[in-house]
Amino acid sequence: MRNSLVGIVLFVLVGFAQGQTIPTNDLLPTLRLNKQVACEKKLLRDSGAEEIVNGPEYEIFLYVAAAFKRANPPRLYFVPGGGNSVYVAGSVVADGRGKILMSRIFVRLMGNTPALKGIMAHEMAHLVADVHGATSCDQWVVRDPEAEEAADALAAHTVGFGPVRAFLLRVKEFTGAKDSEATSRLQALEKLEAQENRQR
Repeated sequence: MRNSLVGIVLFVLVGFAQGQTIPTNDLLPTLRLNKQVACEKKLLRDSGAEEIVNGPEYEIFLYVAAAFKRANPPRLYFVPGGGNSVYVAGSVVADGRGKILMSRIFVRLMGNTPALKGIMAHEMAHLVADVHGATSCDQWVVRDPEAEEAADALAAHTVGFGPVRAFLLRVKEFTGAKDSEATSRLQALEKLEAQENRQR
């Protein structure tokens, strides 16, 4: 990163010395896009990601994408092994669609269509919130409880409270924790649903 910054500064200084106008407005977005694309390629390769383009899980994914009014749905990838699911930060900027990665084991653990719909909607909510690519692929984003609850809320408003509740209940079941993050997120979801029911 430091070498890239030094290179840009030298490029600008040489341009000023020669009396040229440097197209920094064009250069910086191009450098950022190239960095994003390279990071995504490495992430997909290193994780063993396989793009999913058909099957029952993909049909659920298309339903969720349509609910979010994504005419050009994000790319869906399954990765082997553990973990859960993530959206690739900044990926909408790279290809206009975005990317969501899900662990095959996590998909299996969801166990039913409503829960799978809920987790897919949760990740789609993160992707929609990051549509301008405020973060990028190589930035490690610390899980923020407020951001997770906001994604749950947007998912619930888009596909319904039932699927998001089903997803969080499954997480709570297989983590086995009493005061887990899933518990507090379920409570926040129930509170939001109750508020909306009172307003009707």
